[in-house]
Amino acid sequence: MFKLSEHFASQATIEAEESHVTNVNDGSAEPTNGTGSTVGHTTTKEPASFDAAIRQVKSLKKAAAERGIGHQASTEIETGVGAVKVRKPKPHEWVRVHPDIDDFSLVLPVIRFGDEGGSEDDNKLAKPDEYVIHPVLQDHPDLSDDANKLKEFHLAITRKGTLFIWPHTVLDAENLWLDTEAKIIQTARKQWVRQISDTREGMYRGKQSAQKWADPKWPTDLSFEDLLVKGLGDKFVASTTHPLFDKLLGRA
Repeated sequence: MFKLSEHFASQATIEAEESHVTNVNDGSAEPTNGTGSTVGHTTTKEPASFDAAIRQVKSLKKAAAERGIGHQASTEIETGVGAVKVRKPKPHEWVRVHPDIDDFSLVLPVIRFGDEGGSEDDNKLAKPDEYVIHPVLQDHPDLSDDANKLKEFHLAITRKGTLFIWPHTVLDAENLWLDTEAKIIQTARKQWVRQISDTREGMYRGKQSAQKWADPKWPTDLSFEDLLVKGLGDKFVASTTHPLFDKLLGRA
């Protein structure tokens, strides 16, 4: 399991900091002054900064699991890097998804929030911004009403060797776009595919390669969680100092 702390602090530093930010609770205490969230029998204080959030939670996967966020059925397998973008594959790209679901796929809460600025016509075309929420903040009183969506993120690669992180929306209800994309992601764990939008049918179609290309060379010295946090940039919310809080509360 990858640890977010591996690139930011030694294990000794982590343990020292955890002794200050975590305390055992009998389950009856509630977060005070909106500065923490209760997870099971442990109350974890809000990360003081971006780096502190990374050091505080050894693994986003562990924090997500504590919040009851797990892998969905859609992710089950049936039988020297620059900036890594969080995006869907382009229709012309042959891609693969990392076969290791445990260490290279992750489900996190998401908030979509638009901008009221601009003309009415502009707003019709504008898509709301999407913010990915650190699991420790999911139950923060200022976020809990809005953090009601989940996305799953997968490490993927093109035939040219370009890494990217493939986001996939998780829904309980049936949705042809999402259901067909989930099947394509499954297939891409085992063979090269293209994802093509079929707007007439309202679904994605997967095109499998006619010839058997060699498996991609996945990097072995990179943390998926580190790539994800860096790829999300300012759309990753790890502290109440993030501008999203001002937007949600009408302070901006």
